Amino acid sequence: MTVYGGDIIYAADLNALPQGTIARYARTTSSTGVTTTETGYIRIDNVAVRAGYSYRVTWHNPISNWATSASTPSLRIRGTQSGTAGTGSTQLRGGFGRSVGASDANNGPVAPVIGIWECTSSGTLSVLATFVRASGTGTVGMFASGAAESLMTVEEVGLTQADSGTSV
Repeated sequence: MTVYGGDIIYAADLNALPQGTIARYARTTSSTGVTTTETGYIRIDNVAVRAGYSYRVTWHNPISNWATSASTPSLRIRGTQSGTAGTGSTQLRGGFGRSVGASDANNGPVAPVIGIWECTSSGTLSVLATFVRASGTGTVGMFASGAAESLMTVEEVGLTQADSGTSV
């Protein structure tokens, strides 16, 4: 939004601007022992959302751990505007990740998992970060502590845009 000298700024114009970070939660405890059942790890409920806007949900610092080095976790972000998000809820656009390798024998750092929720009706959003064993025969888990929080944020990033690229 560009404002020039002499322009009148209306409240409706300011209210239409993206709001930035609107919700967050930091988990400081681990969860282990997961095999082939997708398991919730962090959930944020009752996030106020507006029709026609997009929301970026980021799972920061998801550190995976596993019982055997051949077991790899998959990470997802799911969401719903109909109640509480669960493992059967819609996966957000781009809301998928995998462990990228081990930093030591049992822990693998992963890049942040980022998903986009394109809101078609105003209301509330519930989002859920999940994990499940994608390969291997052991168990997988997620690590967090007071010194290494697993953080999830929800940001309103602006009006929803149509896809404008092309596959090459």
